[in-house]
Amino acid sequence: MELSKTAKLNPRAEEPRVFTVVPTPLCSNVSANLVDLFVTTDSVVATAKVETTRSSSRIEVYWDDGQTDVLKLPPGVLFDQPLEILGQDDLLPKGTYQFSHTYNVSEDGKPFRKLVQVTVDSKNEPTDFRVQEIFLTPRYKINYYESTVYVKDDFDFFAESQNFDIYQRIDGVLVGHWKWKPGKNLGSEFGLRLEGSAIARELTVDEWVNISYRIIEHDTLSQNDVVNISVYMHPDLNEDGNVPVDKTGTDVGGELGDNTAGIRFQRSIQLIANQPNSSTVFASKE
Repeated sequence: MELSKTAKLNPRAEEPRVFTVVPTPLCSNVSANLVDLFVTTDSVVATAKVETTRSSSRIEVYWDDGQTDVLKLPPGVLFDQPLEILGQDDLLPKGTYQFSHTYNVSEDGKPFRKLVQVTVDSKNEPTDFRVQEIFLTPRYKINYYESTVYVKDDFDFFAESQNFDIYQRIDGVLVGHWKWKPGKNLGSEFGLRLEGSAIARELTVDEWVNISYRIIEHDTLSQNDVVNISVYMHPDLNEDGNVPVDKTGTDVGGELGDNTAGIRFQRSIQLIANQPNSSTVFASKE
């Protein structure tokens, strides 16, 4: 079998991507027939599976954003063996074609609606087409990397060292506990790295995650000092790359006044756009 393929793989290009396949003819009296259309979505990626009973001369997928994919086939032929494109493992059944497309995210990151139209042409048969409405909900991968706790003041003036318990909660559920016994006069450049405190979530712009820290210093002669710090995990569409976060809290009324502690970490946000290995995947014989 000879396979030739020409494609403009940039999904943002204005010109349609054109694929040309030259398989081995199996029969002569074959007509185009679009059996069904299945379109699934994952974040901003749509995948259309076009099921036909016969091969056709042309299959066109219009994505409703000005972009079109076109698959051209010589009329009256079927595939006589699978075509493995870019190492695709899950081959499709005979007569099924798969197209994928990545949409631009909406300005506000909210879900959006599109109409996907598939047209199947054949030289000797009427044009067949289907339209499917889809809804896409952009999702974002957010990473909060391991945190470091630090203190700006000596919480326990009379003791030679300080004794802290640090608790981490996600939406009120305790997920981490660390003990820290630093010396005195540390300064905010010193701190304890909270191993295992990293958090990763996939969120939409309508979802929030509350991450809270409770820092308790056990005083030797007076009541314990308590600092509460909260940060919110949420997609910020204006962020790009890793962003430093430094949040402080204060326990009012310590032994010698107000005591301040802080949490610092790096965070990142990335739009999820899991594109399949190939823009178009075909399969043949079952």
